[in-house]
Amino acid sequence: MDNIATIDSNHIVALFNPDEAALRKAATSGMRSLVNFRTSGEKGLSLEEERRIADAAGLNYLHVPVSGDSLDAVQVDEFRRALDDLPQPVFLHCASGKRAAAMTLMALAADKGWRMDRPALFNPDILLIEALIAPTRIYVKSVSYTHLRAHETKAN
Repeated sequence: MDNIATIDSNHIVALFNPDEAALRKAATSGMRSLVNFRTSGEKGLSLEEERRIADAAGLNYLHVPVSGDSLDAVQVDEFRRALDDLPQPVFLHCASGKRAAAMTLMALAADKGWRMDRPALFNPDILLIEALIAPTRIYVKSVSYTHLRAHETKAN
């Protein structure tokens, strides 16, 4: 599939707002779950239509509406717990991939105890926290570095 970011083998982020054909392709490519971070007023498939397509394609569906105004540490933790329960691999999206990537990276970082001051997995020239925050600053401004650090382990 084109125009995606592979965070790891179980977490694939669409860098676009998928249509029905893209969702069906995700399912036939082996994805087992679909997470949508768009809010109800955004362009693209309606939430009901997307859920119907996911169900028809055999994908487990989770809707986690994220906006710059609503994102907080509680929402990240709730998503992290829900993500743990989804069959993998998971196809995640919003309108552009920024919220989907930010939420997924924050959830994985907290779940796996990634140190924020270590090199980013996908770009060793920058720190993980810089890679996480830089492209998504508008969406993660209310989720504090301190909250992410609280989930770190000393082993990483």
